[in-house]
Amino acid sequence: MAAMLTSLHRGGGERFFNWANSWRTMPTADPDTRMMVDVRPHDPDGGKVPEAFTVNYAMDGGDTFKEVFENV
Repeated sequence: MAAMLTSLHRGGGERFFNWANSWRTMPTADPDTRMMVDVRPHDPDGGKVPEAFTVNYAMDGGDTFKEVFENV
């Protein structure tokens, strides 16, 4: 578990919250959808709050995509 700033988690636009909400509805639309999601904090200084989160994801065994969400 890692600290995510409110502006990243609840903000508008290209924010983690919006990305996560779009994924949340997919199993409802198609229960057979297979999803792989890997969220990793990026904290080179070893502090309590990561500078960014890197998200790698794929659907139904397809290509893996990467998103980076700045946590500043």
